[in-house]
Amino acid sequence: MAKQSIKQRETQVPTGKGVGKQIEQTFTVEDVSLPSPQELEAYKQINPQIIDFLLSTSTKEQEHRHQLDEE
Repeated sequence: MAKQSIKQRETQVPTGKGVGKQIEQTFTVEDVSLPSPQELEAYKQINPQIIDFLLSTSTKEQEHRHQLDEE
């Protein structure tokens, strides 16, 4: 459902005793509680009621987050 990716970049770093490695990792997570339209259509083929369930779940999640923000 959510977009997730991991990028890694490795660089050779000279040190006093040779060469070391510097590794940089970037994690990307898209915080979306609903699937894309294409995914929804595929899920609908499996269970026609899934869209109602996902919308209900998304609404509850949003209400919960708003409640936490208010606290």
